[in-house]
Amino acid sequence: MKVGYLTFGRDDFSYGLALVLSKIEERAELYRINPKSARYMDVLMFSLFWWEHLYLLADWLRRAGISKKENKKERPRIIIGGYQTFNPVPLLAYADEVLVGDGEETLPGVLFKKEVPGSLYRSDDQKEVEYETVEHLSGFSHETNNITRMEIARGCRYRCKFCLVSHIKRYREVPFEELRPLIRRCKTKRISLFAPEVTVHSEAEDISIFCDEMKLVRNEQDTRIENVHLREQRVLPQVGIEGITERLRFSVRKKISDEMILEQVSRMIKSGKRGLRAYYILGLPGETDEDWKEFREFLVRMGNLPGAEKFSFFPYPNAFNANPHTPFEDEPIAWDVNLREKWKDLFCLRGKSRESVPWKMRIMAFTRMHGPESRILGHIALRAGSEFFEIERELTRKKIIKVHGTRILCPGGIRKLVRVLESYGGIDRYLGVPTERPWKKVRIPTQNQEKKEEK
Repeated sequence: MKVGYLTFGRDDFSYGLALVLSKIEERAELYRINPKSARYMDVLMFSLFWWEHLYLLADWLRRAGISKKENKKERPRIIIGGYQTFNPVPLLAYADEVLVGDGEETLPGVLFKKEVPGSLYRSDDQKEVEYETVEHLSGFSHETNNITRMEIARGCRYRCKFCLVSHIKRYREVPFEELRPLIRRCKTKRISLFAPEVTVHSEAEDISIFCDEMKLVRNEQDTRIENVHLREQRVLPQVGIEGITERLRFSVRKKISDEMILEQVSRMIKSGKRGLRAYYILGLPGETDEDWKEFREFLVRMGNLPGAEKFSFFPYPNAFNANPHTPFEDEPIAWDVNLREKWKDLFCLRGKSRESVPWKMRIMAFTRMHGPESRILGHIALRAGSEFFEIERELTRKKIIKVHGTRILCPGGIRKLVRVLESYGGIDRYLGVPTERPWKKVRIPTQNQEKKEEK
């Protein structure tokens, strides 16, 4: 059996697909495919991670000249998996089957024994599909771009209201004893051990000590602000601050106070650390102009801490998404609020001199973020049902959207985009309070949600 595989986006998105393929590599010929080679495969496997990947997949299949509507005997069998399967309904227009959730245990049976597990979505008439949760994780390493990547935990111990991971994936760890031989056999100098939060692994200290003994450079960056002092690697740490004010953070169960941030940044400055990267979610439910004013006041406080002139702060903005399966899944989206301009105004990014900014710290704000067009396209992918196929095809045919590399652009403009949606129930169907919830076909196992709520 010839199996062609592909994932979209960054090279680290390929880890999950590589893990799944490792379970079938002894029984199948595996090939990384392109549109020209796809026809020669018996099976095509795609792993989707972000909402953009739905549009990329549709474009890719068009270029390959492959459609699900063809006779099955004249084309490869198409299977889709990956993180984005939390709403499998729009994916079925492109695939014969969608493997929902963790796929490493069920894929061999689906491919070779024609098994139909509860996590396999293969018909629009199917009333329910169960999100697959692997009970015990096994150690696995995957080398890309001269970095060895290893998953050490899956799921999240925290319960941030906006975060899809914490609501669909139960927390599990790979035991250190399974990681030890993989770390020992690491062929690269750099290693990236990833999890939603690597420092909370129950054997995190043992893992760190052993990596040091093997003289490996830790390459992972993401951590929580309260744990940033536990990270000693050379790369700048990245933290998810999320809400621009303490009030907003607490409202989404991200219990990070202003004082905690100031304390940790001051601690980093005193210890000679170079800087910090921080992610913010703009447009969280309940956000007001008063929050933006308060955020500016906080930046002035942080930017004038003792020694701040030797420290660099890199804030990265992201627009709020109303993710399915979270407490915010029915939240309406204020897509027409220009968050990019508010962000630029906040950081004095309109030609002002260095001397005019009100802080000593080097605050270098990242300004690229999704605009209104992308927010609309994103929520179509998140909330749509089977009609996604027709919407995407019409938007592409009328040249309202186009693929540029791994990004989806909207050269046709927002007015034409909104006008197309009028034929499918209007923009409020996807950006307002949803009246249809196709993702509800996915049943999240109770054990994934039995986590203690933060008070």
